[in-house]
Amino acid sequence: MKRWNLVLFFTILCPAQPPVFGPDNPEGLMSSPSPRFRYAWKRKVHWKMSPNYQRPSPGMPAVTATELAQIGPTLDALIALFKATPEGSAGEGFWVNESRNVNTANLYDLPPGTAANRYPLQFSSGLFPFYHEDDQTNDGWRKSVSGETESVYYQFNRLPEQVEQRVLVKEKQPGDKRDLEFYTRPEVTGRIGGLPIYDNQILAVARPGRELWARAPVGRVLRAALPEFEKQKATAENRLAGLKKKLAEVQSPDWEKNFRDYFEKNYGNL
Repeated sequence: MKRWNLVLFFTILCPAQPPVFGPDNPEGLMSSPSPRFRYAWKRKVHWKMSPNYQRPSPGMPAVTATELAQIGPTLDALIALFKATPEGSAGEGFWVNESRNVNTANLYDLPPGTAANRYPLQFSSGLFPFYHEDDQTNDGWRKSVSGETESVYYQFNRLPEQVEQRVLVKEKQPGDKRDLEFYTRPEVTGRIGGLPIYDNQILAVARPGRELWARAPVGRVLRAALPEFEKQKATAENRLAGLKKKLAEVQSPDWEKNFRDYFEKNYGNL
């Protein structure tokens, strides 16, 4: 019976085919398993923009009104492409929340000697499609307030970091700078419109011929790894010394006599 209820529950949430609604239900309203929530299968798509202009990182200059004015049209043009599609302009059953973010780089991540005021702002648009889910309150229905699905981000002026790779070694940086990480180069696992997709995670757009990840000389990587190797060597040597000491102890006549006396005392009756 429990298994049958579970199957029925998922059948209600995820029908194999879209339900058919009559003319008296133009929005395609359907109750969820909880009467406090309902879905609107036929309600038209709408877009909502939520700006999120973060405070600059410590030591970085504040974002100016001029810079925001330059960033706005770029993100507007991006979103216009999606709104112009049939789904973005006349889609049914979902709405889209666009989260805009503008932020400075982190001063502690920049290479030594980098002029903070010359480093470009990082900005992005995160698209969050929601299916139309209404929430019932004492004042009536709050329409299209929930139903998040999957999201995607479009980021500008952000240098890619590691994707799926394990950090092999870190190089200590001067002052409060974050340690520099060395890892293997992400792999191109596919392409869309001729643009590379790395590790099935990110699609990167850059000027032709521009390498996204800087190559690290082998000698520099080995020098960065040497302190960690020295720590591991010291740990191994200390452990080896302890094992040798224990081996000499258990091979001594005194240890054997003491062990035999202990055994006879506690297990001699066996």
